[in-house]
Amino acid sequence: MPADRSPSLLHNSGYNPHMSISYTGLAPLKTKRTPGAPADNTSTPSLAAFSLCRFTLFPRLKTEHDLYAALNIRDDARAAQTLMARINDIARTIPIPGACILLPKTQVKVVTPSAQVLADAETRSELLLVLSVLAKVSAHVWLRTKYPSVGRALTLRDATLVIPMAYHEPLRAFSV
Repeated sequence: MPADRSPSLLHNSGYNPHMSISYTGLAPLKTKRTPGAPADNTSTPSLAAFSLCRFTLFPRLKTEHDLYAALNIRDDARAAQTLMARINDIARTIPIPGACILLPKTQVKVVTPSAQVLADAETRSELLLVLSVLAKVSAHVWLRTKYPSVGRALTLRDATLVIPMAYHEPLRAFSV
């Protein structure tokens, strides 16, 4: 660098470094404080614009071979490939956004202070639907385009997704 030029801030994002970028799609989850409450971490996010849907795998299904039998898939060299294709086919048709927030089990009480909110969550147990969700979740989100992991589904066993209210009825009416 020439001596007559002072170093300057380099960035390659295409945005001015003083610009603030935000996403308002999750605005209903902003922390709501009760009037007169201290400004600490005891307030909770609001789920008013969202519904919860829990996806639960039957306890008797413990291995991939159990899944093949339950889904009438011949247990041969192509069984895993067939199962992945069926999971992806269902995932493409589930009437929810392409990405949904996973409500971590450890955070359920933080996000939903009322046990009734979680009790009111709809629970789905249709095997292919549940596999299409559980096999495509990470630690924080469900992604429609994620490569499915049946091992993850068998380990996780159940998950609760935070779904925008606009998708609640279409998901309720959805069947596999």
